[in-house]
Amino acid sequence: MEKKKTLVIGASANPNRYSYLAINKLVQYGHPVVAIGNRKATIAGVDVDTEKIA
Repeated sequence: MEKKKTLVIGASANPNRYSYLAINKLVQYGHPVVAIGNRKATIAGVDVDTEKIA
């Protein structure tokens, strides 16, 4: 079964943030993740986008 993408809004490279923990756990269990945040970063191999996606 194909897993749906999960969008994390407010992604942060700060390890104390829930968004950081969520991205790590989602990737750990094989879920595809799209992350959007204020600053460019890479979390668990997922690039954080800073531009609006139409």
